[in-house]
Amino acid sequence: MESSDPLANYPARPSWLKIPVSGPARVISGPEIVQLEANGCTSDDWTRVMVPGNLNPERVRRVHFSGDVVLGRFHRSVDRSGVAVRSGVFDTHLSNCQVGDDARVASVGLMDQVLVGAGALVADCDEILGSANGTFGNGALVGLHTSNADRSVPVVADLLFDTLAALVRPYPDAAQMQTLTEMVLAYREECRIGKTIIGVGARVTGCRRVKGVFVGAGCIVSGAVSVTESTLLSEGDDIARIGNGAIVRHALLQWNAVAEDGAFVENALLAEASTVTRHGIVTGSAIGPNTTIAEGEVSASVVGPFAGFNHQALLVSACWPEGRGNVGYGANVGSNHTGRAPDQEVHPGEGTFFGLGVNIKMPADFSAAPYTIIATGVDTAPQLLAMPFSLIVPGSGPDQPNRLFPGWGLARNMYGIARNEWKFSSRNRATRTEVASDAFRPGIMRRIHRAFELLSDAPRQPTYADRDVFGLGANIVHRKDLEAGREAYRQTLRWYGLRCYARGWTASGPPDPASIPYLTDFVTATAPATLLELYLESERARLAAILTSKSRDDSRGSRTIEDYVQVHTPAADDSLYLWAQEQFEDNVRQVDELKSRV
Repeated sequence: MESSDPLANYPARPSWLKIPVSGPARVISGPEIVQLEANGCTSDDWTRVMVPGNLNPERVRRVHFSGDVVLGRFHRSVDRSGVAVRSGVFDTHLSNCQVGDDARVASVGLMDQVLVGAGALVADCDEILGSANGTFGNGALVGLHTSNADRSVPVVADLLFDTLAALVRPYPDAAQMQTLTEMVLAYREECRIGKTIIGVGARVTGCRRVKGVFVGAGCIVSGAVSVTESTLLSEGDDIARIGNGAIVRHALLQWNAVAEDGAFVENALLAEASTVTRHGIVTGSAIGPNTTIAEGEVSASVVGPFAGFNHQALLVSACWPEGRGNVGYGANVGSNHTGRAPDQEVHPGEGTFFGLGVNIKMPADFSAAPYTIIATGVDTAPQLLAMPFSLIVPGSGPDQPNRLFPGWGLARNMYGIARNEWKFSSRNRATRTEVASDAFRPGIMRRIHRAFELLSDAPRQPTYADRDVFGLGANIVHRKDLEAGREAYRQTLRWYGLRCYARGWTASGPPDPASIPYLTDFVTATAPATLLELYLESERARLAAILTSKSRDDSRGSRTIEDYVQVHTPAADDSLYLWAQEQFEDNVRQVDELKSRV
């Protein structure tokens, strides 16, 4: 069982730091010097050039040596884009470098303070340099960090996102931060090698500048403009990659992380299977597993797994470790500047959906309202919202507050909830960080229960604001919408209790209903067979809700576009609905098996 102290899971040392070691070497001999000079090679001091016992001079051509250089054996070929090319060193200036066995270094203007692992490919680069005091980017600060506010955490290359999430919410105390700082300082010192390290079988090609970088075994850096003070991790086939036009500075790319197609990444952690692409900008931020940042900008933020950010948009000073949401085109989530100081922040909840062109004013806290949708064109005022699965739409007039529909997602958008669960379970590429796909976990259910209690205590009146019911934020709620939300929360709590009961059966029989959360609050039956039937009934209602919510799209589309029916899959044949139907049928089989034991 893991410790609840996040520092217990913080990496104590860089276990990934593998330094290439050359085989036995000797000072180059006179006849070998003559042959290399005939091959167009020159040296400031040949006595500082070390070679293996079986040097193959034909594989060393047009090379200038300066400082201490160690060459490996060059007898095999290296794969380059599916073509076998000769290992060796060609058309390059080597200064204080080590080139491993059967590696290929070709057409590099200057390589200084570089260690190249066996079988690596380094080609067509302007310069690849070491960094005297570099730490491969380890110790970078991510999260809100200004002169007036600090919610940042220093990160290292193999820090798992789960641990980072625990450190940013809730914020650790001063003693914990002091301990963390000391740990990171010790970690960084182990990384202070002063070299660029290109691991076994790695590929560094077509780059203008690489400096102070650790490129893990098999990792790829191709066509980058500049990569400095950074780490790329690998394990087996799980490799980090930096691609065309990218600028990467003081960044940590974990397993299967990618920065490509004009990405700009600075002072950042890209967790496993995350991507920055299509001129996306990430500065001072951590990006969670399976999240892609494309075209937009993320600054001074922690963004959790499966966040969709695929358009031009802005996210500033966001503490969003739960992720699983969406930032639509043109969304402006912050400025964090009040005209006095840039010290404000936003806390989106899990699954928050920021629609097209929204403007989110800070400070704002939606963390207690997971899976809330902020509709197209909404401008939100600073607020605290505590109504999960809600919808916010513009008010009835330009000077009217926005309108809130508590629990709208549970009542009207079950398809969207199911689609999220399907997406999280089927597209997850993270293997080191747990990414739960179930939107109805205990923590979220506690928030639903709290919202249900708040709405249940509301007085009878036509409309409500936050002064009437805590947690409504800077919005207005009509009575019929409040009642609909309360009922949606009630039905969800009831279903969850029945689901926990059905899943709680053991070989010895059913669980005690009194031990199941929320069950006895909303269900009076106690007989096992009856409770199982009620569970199937609630699952059947949820399946119908998925179909109904998707069918509304079909109805609206067919009324609007003449050939809509011909080119769109009807709801009953939709792949997500069919998947949900399979899940329901599995539940039926499992319940039938349990009922046979009653």
